[in-house]
Amino acid sequence: MATYKSEIVHVCAAPEAVYARVSDLRQLPQQEGRLTTTADTLTTELPMVGALTLRVTERVPNSLIKMVSEGSPLPITILLSIAAGSEGGSDLQLALEAPLNPFMQAMVEKPIKEALGKMSERVKQISF
Repeated sequence: MATYKSEIVHVCAAPEAVYARVSDLRQLPQQEGRLTTTADTLTTELPMVGALTLRVTERVPNSLIKMVSEGSPLPITILLSIAAGSEGGSDLQLALEAPLNPFMQAMVEKPIKEALGKMSERVKQISF
């Protein structure tokens, strides 16, 4: 299993406020029709992949949201970890887990890390 993690992003909101906002996927900022959301699912179109649907499978209040892919040829898990920041606020980190062989890991490492970085920045811009 390959695991890729984003940088830790700090937001000026308590973990409870962050969790309350991101645990219901309908509250995520919409991106010009590129996302379709329900409370538990997020669907987006990806270049060379097509439609990707992520479903929330686990919620740990104020600390974790776990999503897994549906109908994807490669099972993907995305974890959003929320922790109290050392100077107040919250620290957030995204992780992506996928069963990749070493050859595939080398091919997709850079694009996955870039995508996680962009996702982290978008989460940071949410008004909590």
